[in-house]
Amino acid sequence: MFEQQLENSIFRFGGINAYRMPLTQELLADLVGISSVHVNRTLQQMHADNAISLVNSRLTLTDPDRLAE
Repeated sequence: MFEQQLENSIFRFGGINAYRMPLTQELLADLVGISSVHVNRTLQQMHADNAISLVNSRLTLTDPDRLAE
């Protein structure tokens, strides 16, 4: 049931690789079973690698191929 709520919370937002993602880092951490600190560090690293952009609950996959590695 929670997975279904998650799917309903993530909506396409503009382009093919952009999504509205109104989830907190704490909720993401609970979903994947890691600490919110680790979620934050991972998101920061993906941003530094120019793989994602996360601004105002809009997640853009700027380099989807890099994320697939």
